[in-house]
Amino acid sequence: MRILGINLQVPQDPSCAEAFLKISPRVRFRYPCFVFIDIEPEPTGDPLHLSHLAHFSSSHFSAFNSFDGGETKILEKALKIAKVFETSEASKVTVAIADTAPHAQMLTEFKPSIITKQGFDYEIMNTLPIQSLRSLEGLEAWQHTSEVDHVISFFQMLGIHRVQEVMHFKLASFRERWGDFGAKLWNRLHQKEIQIIPTLETREPLCANAYFNKPINTINHLLSELTPALESLFLRLDGLDRLAQKLHLMLSCEYFEIKRFVSIEPVAANRDFEVFRDLLLRKIDDLNLENPIRQIEIEIEDIPEKSQQLDFLEPHGQTENQWQRLVNFANQSIADSGSYLNQPLR
Repeated sequence: MRILGINLQVPQDPSCAEAFLKISPRVRFRYPCFVFIDIEPEPTGDPLHLSHLAHFSSSHFSAFNSFDGGETKILEKALKIAKVFETSEASKVTVAIADTAPHAQMLTEFKPSIITKQGFDYEIMNTLPIQSLRSLEGLEAWQHTSEVDHVISFFQMLGIHRVQEVMHFKLASFRERWGDFGAKLWNRLHQKEIQIIPTLETREPLCANAYFNKPINTINHLLSELTPALESLFLRLDGLDRLAQKLHLMLSCEYFEIKRFVSIEPVAANRDFEVFRDLLLRKIDDLNLENPIRQIEIEIEDIPEKSQQLDFLEPHGQTENQWQRLVNFANQSIADSGSYLNQPLR
């Protein structure tokens, strides 16, 4: 088993896991900010084995099974996606790849961006400080952190400061001193606890919202707050292989419980983040924010992707992209009159 661990550093909604589906259909979010992905390639040619993955499109597996550059490229793609969820320089996301989810989490916190050699996690684990045992969690967090803190304090009292120094203790010793918790800790250290990451089946609504302690009173500030929320939604669209048909924005004002509504409908459903952001900017550019914005809510109406394959993380044809935006701008401008431009894309 090979597990990619992602530490998003700040609390996230579980739906953020959908953004990583292009890496693998086996993704798991763990509160408050961890994502674990099983990147062991799927066997091919076995319909019975793959039947439980039928709700995923073939593009999930073409991306999943054919990363040029192997685990290094997988780690780089995961980091690129994860950076969208960064909120500040102080909350930089970290990633790592190891044989188990608990080990991967430890490495995201103490050896970020490292990829262990398969079957040899211990070569890196042995170098970690004893305090790293707090992060030996994976899919299941410690029920009581005081228990692991007690273990760490005990070893420090004995002059033990590295994980390597506790690896030679037997399971019986851990169980005798710390009971069931000690056995669980030993099993995680020695890769004896099996944590399976199932395929991601939960489909969360494509919504985002944000509340501002200091109300927003400029268009530039409003756009800067909308951009990361939009990016995360379009990453989820990409992971789910779906297209955005309409986008709805609700702006809740500071005074008199006034709400403003903006809707975007491009000429054709797509998941081009730049197109939607440009259209949204055109819609909100002339808003009067004397009554500042206290809260925003975004909702996307989506449809399944069919023959059209768009990936907003990859470059599009420059000419086609510019033409698509011009047509979308024109249609938004004349939408109230009920007429639309007919435009060939080729």
